[in-house]
Amino acid sequence: MAEENETNLAAVEYGEANIIHLDDMEHIRRRPGMYIGKLGDGSHSDDGIYVLIKESIDNSIDEYREVNEKFEFITGQRNDIYKAKTDLEKVIADLVSEMKEQFIKNFTTINDNFKTVFSDLFNGGSAEIVLSDEDDVLNCAIEIKAQPPGKRLQSLTLLSGGERCLTAIALLFAILQLRPSPFVILDEVEAALDEVNVSRFTDFVRRYTTRSQFIIVTHRKGTMEACDRMYGVTMAERGISKILSMRIGD
Repeated sequence: MAEENETNLAAVEYGEANIIHLDDMEHIRRRPGMYIGKLGDGSHSDDGIYVLIKESIDNSIDEYREVNEKFEFITGQRNDIYKAKTDLEKVIADLVSEMKEQFIKNFTTINDNFKTVFSDLFNGGSAEIVLSDEDDVLNCAIEIKAQPPGKRLQSLTLLSGGERCLTAIALLFAILQLRPSPFVILDEVEAALDEVNVSRFTDFVRRYTTRSQFIIVTHRKGTMEACDRMYGVTMAERGISKILSMRIGD
């Protein structure tokens, strides 16, 4: 009896369909979307199963083609993204390399200018700008070292207020020598200087007036005396402001 059941009964599971196969194929349960037909004379229990499998294979081929098309499409998009990423990384690497080259070139020029301008403003001494990490020039800090006449070389933070002010002015003019600007606006940059150094500052500004026009906001008399034209705001009457202009040479 057990052998007869094994011969006459087989179960096939495919998707949602559970098919019970008997010798009498007309008793096979049908499921929507699946065609079951009787093949052969029914002498073999595999006749009906063959029809089911054949229909399933046809559906699987169509499904494979659909999935394969999606796979190839997504794979193509992924490859495009990887290619775009590679190209972008190459562009970034080229830009970083060019930036490093230009930065080092300009940094060296500004450093040379800074040494000359510092010596002119202080009537001696020496100064330099130094990179804290030469292997990472685009991200590292820049340290300013200055040695006014009669003092040792030290960091900018250890200088007096007037020395720091004059050192910063020297660095500003060193940058202007590299790439002059048609207009330069200075807002009380000489406020911490004494009268002697104010005179040095104004004399140095005059050297650059052939290449740039300077607009200086100041309260120092020495700077006002050195300018060509002066503009001011006065309040002759309470609550009423008035703008005055004066050409110094007149």
